[in-house]
Amino acid sequence: MGLDEILADIDRNQKIINDFRPFEPAYLPQVKEFYKVATVWCSNALEGFSYTESETKILIEDGLTAGGKPLRDAYAVIGHASAYDHMFTLMARQDLAEPDILAYHSLLRGSLDNDAVPGRYRTKNVFVSGSSRSFPPPETVAKEMGAFFEWTEIKIEKPITGERKLKSLRKLLNLNRESI
Repeated sequence: MGLDEILADIDRNQKIINDFRPFEPAYLPQVKEFYKVATVWCSNALEGFSYTESETKILIEDGLTAGGKPLRDAYAVIGHASAYDHMFTLMARQDLAEPDILAYHSLLRGSLDNDAVPGRYRTKNVFVSGSSRSFPPPETVAKEMGAFFEWTEIKIEKPITGERKLKSLRKLLNLNRESI
């Protein structure tokens, strides 16, 4: 599938979504909560945490932890759920800045290693066991993040069309490829 077909597919899907708008105000919280559990569970499962989707739902909705599961896993669920909620506070804005990323990092504190400081860049070298990917040394992280935010700067204007749409899509696809 070529880029033109992908863009046409995106436009078709966006039209389908737009045909359902505006959503009824009572419906939006239900949609948000429905996706919250699945999003939090998937994110935590990818990171190796032990909560099942049902246990994640019970912790988020009722505040009850799963018996026999590490407390760290419960904190990860709570942190990811908080980050999910925080995402909705940013929706009216037209950019994403460094303080936003650090705020998310702070909300995810339950899933961080013990020596990590929430909301701050790391001060130690890191590696991923079994991976050949290397990470920048800690003294260069702030500078690299600054360059990252310059590179990703995309002001969101509605609607994004034409060449601007293509440029934004390419940037997002590259961002996805580089961050995985």
